[in-house]
Amino acid sequence: RSAAPRGSARSSTSSSIISALAIEPWVSQAAETYNEGEQFIDGRQVVIEVIPMQGLSALNKWSRDEFDRVPTAWLAESRIWVEQANANSLDRTGQDIFLNGGRYRAQPVALSPLVWGIWQEPYEALTTHFGTNDLSWDQLHEAALEDGWASLDGDPDWGSFKLVVAHPVRDPAGLTAMVGAAGEYYDNPALTADELQDEAFLNWLSDLFDTVVDFSPVGAENMLLYGRSNGDAGQLVEAYLLTEMAGVESRWGETIQIIYPDPISWFDFPFAIYMGNETSAQEKQAALAFKEFLL
Repeated sequence: RSAAPRGSARSSTSSSIISALAIEPWVSQAAETYNEGEQFIDGRQVVIEVIPMQGLSALNKWSRDEFDRVPTAWLAESRIWVEQANANSLDRTGQDIFLNGGRYRAQPVALSPLVWGIWQEPYEALTTHFGTNDLSWDQLHEAALEDGWASLDGDPDWGSFKLVVAHPVRDPAGLTAMVGAAGEYYDNPALTADELQDEAFLNWLSDLFDTVVDFSPVGAENMLLYGRSNGDAGQLVEAYLLTEMAGVESRWGETIQIIYPDPISWFDFPFAIYMGNETSAQEKQAALAFKEFLL
């Protein structure tokens, strides 16, 4: 969705911002407020347009120069994605498209952790079954292997345990969750590529991922839309989960419990301004001003 159409004013400077899905509602609301305030650069009114796009799609478009209209900036989930896009551009063209220093450097505008989200009744069942208020990948792996919730001190009508996670190939939250699961499996925060490709680990991970009903773009989306039929618990980006919490209880009559894992994986949402010639100096300046507004 757009905060305003590009070129909506006769003498305007329009900057388009690609935004990660987990943070897009906040960014779009901020853009609407910013546009209503009639900000000006060099006598031209600034219009900010927000384009939601999940991480891997944006990364591929930046890396392959596949945008029909090159955005002015990218608000990605993680600095890792920005650095990867820049490295791919360097290999392809020999030029940086994003900077690590100076006034146009990629700079975080928000922080959000990856958290456990679980419906209240399943949470109460698991805390009774395992005797702890915390959640872990090992516990959910055990839950995945059980015949159903009846074996987990839950209601037999709930069926089998269902994990919720974003697709690890399409979404950085899913990839981060998978790596976090590997860290718990090996009991080691430093992992090698060989460990991530180890057959025993992949079989263990498959036990969990085979219970996923649907790999939706942001993991929590279908869990909140379709309720418990779509999933019981999983690792989700807190920012997205909290923005949707207000309607969850009224829709399903049950809340989602948020549990903070240890250690916590953080998403730093860097605001990276594109440095190519396809966007003007005024557009870059407008994006910089909007970044300062977000901060």
